[in-house]
Amino acid sequence: MLIAKDLPPELLDRIFQRCERRMHPGSWAHQLREETCVPKPRLHPLLLVCKKWHDVAERRLYSSVSLGRSKTVRDKTGKTFELTDEHVCRILLETVQNNTRIASLIREINARNPRRDVEMFKMQFRIIGTCKNIEKIHVDGYGCNGALLNDLKATLAKVTGLTSLELLCHRLEPVKERDVVFLSDVMGLLPNWPRIETIYGSLGNEDNYYHGPTQVPSALNACPVLRSVSIHNDTFSPSHLRCLGDVAPRLEEIYIIIGFDCADALRGSLQIWSTSLKRIEVHTPLYRGGTFPADQCPVIRIPMTELRKVSMSAPLLSVKALDLLPKLEDLHLRGHLPEGMDLVRLIRGGKMPHLRILDAYFLKSMDLAVNLDQPDTVEDERKKIEISVELEKACKELNISFRGTFVERYTDYEDYNENSVSSDGGWWEPDNPQPANDHLEDDDQW
Repeated sequence: MLIAKDLPPELLDRIFQRCERRMHPGSWAHQLREETCVPKPRLHPLLLVCKKWHDVAERRLYSSVSLGRSKTVRDKTGKTFELTDEHVCRILLETVQNNTRIASLIREINARNPRRDVEMFKMQFRIIGTCKNIEKIHVDGYGCNGALLNDLKATLAKVTGLTSLELLCHRLEPVKERDVVFLSDVMGLLPNWPRIETIYGSLGNEDNYYHGPTQVPSALNACPVLRSVSIHNDTFSPSHLRCLGDVAPRLEEIYIIIGFDCADALRGSLQIWSTSLKRIEVHTPLYRGGTFPADQCPVIRIPMTELRKVSMSAPLLSVKALDLLPKLEDLHLRGHLPEGMDLVRLIRGGKMPHLRILDAYFLKSMDLAVNLDQPDTVEDERKKIEISVELEKACKELNISFRGTFVERYTDYEDYNENSVSSDGGWWEPDNPQPANDHLEDDDQW
């Protein structure tokens, strides 16, 4: 029988790595927001009971490091006291500077700075720069000033073995010149990371629309294993999209916000990713008014053989283009009103055999200004309800989960008819009306 003292260090390392496995809450766009299942302080003391296990303990202790958090420790007498986040950071900096072996063990760094302390940021950047084998970095850079963000970018450029980056550096207040990290900054760093696999960024400004540089140089196939890109708040320009298509030809997942001049560039990138892309979410700054040029849409014009999830609005995505997505399982569509019944026929005709989730609603116009100036007529409302009811029926027949804007509101009135219109020309309401979207989650983006 195998007893504890005979456990090979490699096996023990795998056991505790399994105990520290990562959970990925939320949607795929947020999978880099990781949480440890079991706190390390409860696991690692178990590794110190045998001298044979010291190497394993050391490797597990230093493989993933969190900075910017105070720690409660116990001294030899059993008395507990708190080490401030700054003190912890300073101790680690001294350790990695004086011990190259420990510095080489660090693979992941989670750097926070709740107090926005300048010296803390500088120490964190020096730690990242000293550890040569870092693969994963999470940086919460809210509140950095411009000079420190330049230091951050210079530091990240030197981490050539990076496989995963989560960068939170956007501002809620208006942007002042170069006091935030822009999308262009990250795009410019991509050639430094040939092993990068996932990128999550909250960049720029909440109201950012091409405030940063829009032109970036491309480096063909610079990131051959880049699979997932999720960029929030900042807006892609045509140059950004072309660059991403060049540097990451095998992209599988993407979440982006694009400008109204990006349709042609997006179509070109989708052609590059036609055999690899599995999930795509494209958002547009509709609150600004305007729409995409009709001659550049839809952006899907060739088969996307691996695409499973799509979230996109017309005219970028048309119902007719869905016929080019043979493996589509999850569709979130904001479409043109005339295409609503086309989607019903497509589903009933068996053209979407793998579809399991449908979230769709249809508008008279995709231009916000038009919708505000020309409110829906009674006939428009009637068409929307008819489409939603027919979609619900078609989905129910094929066991597809359906969520639509009008279904909840009128689900008890499937036999509505001409008499459903009140004397004042409006729709009659139930005695206890329910909000149209009360079944959606608070963080639902569709």
